[in-house]
Amino acid sequence: MRKYILKNDKIIKIDSFPERDSKKKRVFESVKMSVCISLIQNTKVDSDYVFPVFVWDDKHKSSGLSTSFSLNDIIAIDNIDYTIPRLRPEYKTTVIKLLKKKGISLKCIEGELNVTFHKKFFGSNISNPVILKGASIQRYYYTHHMSQGQIDYLEEEKYLLEYGNTEKSAHHKYERIAMQGMTGANDKIRLVMSIVPQGYYLANSCNYILPSHLIDLYCLLGFLNSKTINWFFRCFSTNSNVNGYEVDNFPIPQLSPNAQATISELVKKVIDAKRTNSSTDTSAIEKQIDELVYQAYELSKDDIKIIEQ
Repeated sequence: MRKYILKNDKIIKIDSFPERDSKKKRVFESVKMSVCISLIQNTKVDSDYVFPVFVWDDKHKSSGLSTSFSLNDIIAIDNIDYTIPRLRPEYKTTVIKLLKKKGISLKCIEGELNVTFHKKFFGSNISNPVILKGASIQRYYYTHHMSQGQIDYLEEEKYLLEYGNTEKSAHHKYERIAMQGMTGANDKIRLVMSIVPQGYYLANSCNYILPSHLIDLYCLLGFLNSKTINWFFRCFSTNSNVNGYEVDNFPIPQLSPNAQATISELVKKVIDAKRTNSSTDTSAIEKQIDELVYQAYELSKDDIKIIEQ
C-alpha cells in the first residue's frame, strides 16, 4: 500500500501518533495503539516532490517533531517495504549511512511454542525442558526469575510426537539469540537480547535468530544490543512490538574474522559477568562494544553524537 500510494498519488501530509503508555496522550484513551492519519490527493507527481510528516507526542499536538521526505528518500531508506521512519531532518544522513553498510541478511523467527495452541504441553515438572518467555530474556542474560508470570516446562515427548516434523521443532537444539518480542514503546532501550543455550524452548513472546556462518553469534549479539542498532530501531518503530521483519531489516555489516573475534570476546565478558551476578555493572565493557560498532559503520563524531543523545 505504501509503495502504491508513494508512486501513484500525492501525499499532502502525514500525522503520526505513536503508541503511548499514558491514556491522556492517546488518540483513543481505551486503545493502546499507534495512530496514523494521512491526507492524500489522487494525482500523479514527480518522484522528487516532498511531503511533510509530523510525529506528535500526544493527541493535542502540543509537541513533537516534523520532517519531510521525497519518494527518493524513502527508496534510499527502504526499497522493499517503503517504510516511512520517524526521523528528525538531521537524522536522515545517519540512517542512510547505516543502511549502506548492510552486508548480512538476518532471519528473525517467532518462538516455536505458541502459548495458546501449545498450552496443553506446558506443565510444572522441573525434569522437563524449560520454556523461556519474553520476560525471561534480559540484555546479555536470561533468568528463571521473571518479573511477571511463571516458568513453565515442556512435555517434550508429547510435543515432538505431534509437532516433531515441523521446521521449528528442532531449533531448540541450537545455541541462538533470543529477544523480547514486545517492549515499551517509550522505553529508552527497545531491543533486549541474550544468547540462549541448546535445550531451551522459546514461547512466542520471544523472537530468535539461529547461528549462521556469515557472522559469529556473539558478535551479532553485540551489534543487536548496541546503542547504534537500538537507535536505528527506534527511528522506525511506533508501537511496542519488536517484529521479525523489522529485525530482518537491521543493517549488519560484514566484518573480518579478527574484528568479529574482538567484539565476541567483549560480549562473552559481559555475559560471564551477568551470569555471575545480573546486577553487575558492565557499562565500561559495553561502551567498548559500542565504540567498535561505531567504527564498523564508519560513523562521524556528529553521527555518534546523534545516537548517544
